[in-house]
Amino acid sequence: MTVAMIQTNLEGDHPIDKKLALALDEIKPGEKPDLILLPEGYLSAGKDLINTHFKFQWPIASGAIMHTEKGISNSAVYFEPDNLTSENKIYTKQKLVPIAEEIPDFSPDWLKGYSHLDIAGPGPVTWLLPSSTKMTPLICYEILFPKLVATALQGGAQILLNMSSDVWFNHTDELDQHFAMARARAIEFRIPVVRISDVGLSAIITPNGSVTFG
Repeated sequence: MTVAMIQTNLEGDHPIDKKLALALDEIKPGEKPDLILLPEGYLSAGKDLINTHFKFQWPIASGAIMHTEKGISNSAVYFEPDNLTSENKIYTKQKLVPIAEEIPDFSPDWLKGYSHLDIAGPGPVTWLLPSSTKMTPLICYEILFPKLVATALQGGAQILLNMSSDVWFNHTDELDQHFAMARARAIEFRIPVVRISDVGLSAIITPNGSVTFG
């Protein structure tokens, strides 16, 4: 299986079609990846995700900040070639980062409202590639929690995707620490982990812990 991990980061608010086109420009002529993987929060999407007319030559999985009538969520979306995404192809992050993504109930009033997310996901999803390979996504630090990983794999996934945004900790030891935890989960659960981050370490990790950096 060939995965194209693209760390492209486009500043500003741009239409989803432009951001996807920019990412696909990174694919060299003649390359035929089984999956294109983009980092956490790469897309900012709402109705334009459903209405996009972009045509996909390859399967794409991307992090996305989703804006819906229910609120804002940190999600991952899966696009099949020549098909638009649908609700069962959207994964919403279950374990939100305290303060940054959710405010604990016991917090003082001045802290409430700081978080920019409204929604935590109900549970894992499993996506099916055209090659019949099953994969399940986890977002950012969700990869740290063995119980959450075990639950995510109950759908029969053969590959674990980990989309992250480590830009907040650029030039710190967090980049290595976060990656080390993803590697630990690959070894612990004997499953390949494909990890993409907007900065830092993006790699394919085999079930024995071997690493191929992107």
